[in-house]
Amino acid sequence: MPIKLNGDYTREVINIKTKTCTKCGLEKPLNDQHFHKRKDNKSGFRNDCKVCRKKYLSEWTSENHKKKKDGMKRWYKEKQKECPEYFSWTGMKARCYNKNHTSYPNYGLRGIKICEEWLNDFGKFLEDMGKKPTENHSIERIDNDKNYSPDNCRWATHLEQSWNRGVYSNNKTGVIGVSWSKKDNKWWAEIKADGEKHFLGTYDDFEEATKARKEAEEKYHNVESAF
Repeated sequence: MPIKLNGDYTREVINIKTKTCTKCGLEKPLNDQHFHKRKDNKSGFRNDCKVCRKKYLSEWTSENHKKKKDGMKRWYKEKQKECPEYFSWTGMKARCYNKNHTSYPNYGLRGIKICEEWLNDFGKFLEDMGKKPTENHSIERIDNDKNYSPDNCRWATHLEQSWNRGVYSNNKTGVIGVSWSKKDNKWWAEIKADGEKHFLGTYDDFEEATKARKEAEEKYHNVESAF
C-alpha cells in the first residue's frame, strides 16, 4: 500500500517502518532523518516529526522571548559568581569604593575610579576584558595614575605588574634597581633601558642582585657602575 511522505503519495515501499506524526498527521519513515530520538519512548523516537518540532520550537521562542531572556539573566547572575573574573571585578570595586578595604588608600583615596560601563555591569567588564589567561593573571591598569577602563586595563601576572609599577619604588637599599621583595623573600634586580624595564631576576643574596644590576648597566648603558 502506498504511504504518504511529506504530503506526497509514493510508490509502495516494502519492509520500511513508519510512524505517524502526532502534529501534522503525516506518515513518515521511522528514522532519525524524520524523527528525533527519544529513549523513553517505546519506538525510540519522539511522537512529533522534526519538521513539526522545529516549527513548535520556533513559535515557542517567539512567544516566550522575554521569558527566555529573563531566564538567561537569572542563570547568568547565578553562574557569574563562580567565575574567577567575577572576583577580579568585585575586588576592583572594593579597592576603589570601600573605605574599609586595606587597599583603599592606594586606589580610592588617590581618586582611582571605575568607568561607568564597568561599575555596575559585570557582563560588560567580562566582554571587554575576556577570560583570564591563567589563574596567575589579575587585572592591571597600564597607567597607574588613570582609572579602570577598557583602554587602560589588561590581564597581567604579578611579575609583569611589578615591572609596570617600578619594582618597589620605596627602595631603601641604596642601589638603584635592587630591592627586597617581601612576597618572594628574595632580592629583585631590574634596569630600565631604551624606554623599557628589564627584569634581571631574583636572588638570595644582596651582593648577587647588585652584581646582576652592575653587569646590566655595563651591557645596556656601557658605563661602569660605582657601587
